[in-house]
Amino acid sequence: MRPGRGRLDIPSKLFGLSIRHESRAGPSRPGTLRLHLRNVPFIDLPRNSTPLSQPGTSQTIRWTRSRTTHRVYWGDRLSVQVGPGQAIRVDSVATAEPLPAEALNVALALYLSRRGFAVLHGGAIAVRRAVAVVMGPPGAGKSSLVLAMARRGHEAVSDEIVPLEERHGIVRCPGGNPWIKVSPRHLLPLERSSAYSTRESEVLLDLRTIGLRAAREIRRIGCFFFLESRFGDGALPYRFEGIPPEDSLVRSLESAYTRRVLTDRQQSRQFRVLAEAVRAVPSYRLAVREGLENLNATAQEIETLVSGTVPSTD
Repeated sequence: MRPGRGRLDIPSKLFGLSIRHESRAGPSRPGTLRLHLRNVPFIDLPRNSTPLSQPGTSQTIRWTRSRTTHRVYWGDRLSVQVGPGQAIRVDSVATAEPLPAEALNVALALYLSRRGFAVLHGGAIAVRRAVAVVMGPPGAGKSSLVLAMARRGHEAVSDEIVPLEERHGIVRCPGGNPWIKVSPRHLLPLERSSAYSTRESEVLLDLRTIGLRAAREIRRIGCFFFLESRFGDGALPYRFEGIPPEDSLVRSLESAYTRRVLTDRQQSRQFRVLAEAVRAVPSYRLAVREGLENLNATAQEIETLVSGTVPSTD
């Protein structure tokens, strides 16, 4: 395992966005998202900032919102600003990582939410021409399941944020992110040697470095899966149970990423997108038995279920 790195190797495209990162502000280019990275002597945390609970992390995160701008603060070491233009500004003090993975995910989630996307806290994997979205509490196995399916040759979308947009009655996901954060005990030896340690108990892994694929194309949603706590006893490797759309909608809304930060208009748009999604595709409750072999069996069953939602003409 490698020590933590100072900056993510950011792809040229993330979730369908053309990414340009720079150390000084510059003019916007149509269709391009600028990541403006700055080193500053200190971060001035406003007194009126509000705590923002982020599942699965011990870090203190706070936020503020004005009529035009969202700001998120990681203590006194890092801040992210997302405004109405095509830019995200990241300020970090000299001793902080310029752009940790969690800050990039929050920034992208806010940017996409401002542009009409519903952003879920979960993982996703592309199976043929459809996307399986996996949600659940921290430690349920979202990242491990995404990795298990990527090993089977499918394209990883994300293990943290899943942006959805509705176009002409079809809910779609616009590409993905090759970086995932996963427990090192779920990694194979080659994967473990390519991973980077973080401040948390998990490690960062760029799927591209181990020959696995990340989604780059827009694909429609095929299924929703809601992970529950892993179980240790029983003969079956997993438990699937279909759930009705209204139950799926409630669970999806509870999994909305940074939902406390969104404006009323953004929350309303998010509700419409998710309501359309759960109406159109099947949803399942899912629990996975402990053990790598059970995770692999679960990945195979998800592959079968999602493939069944893809029209034969795709």
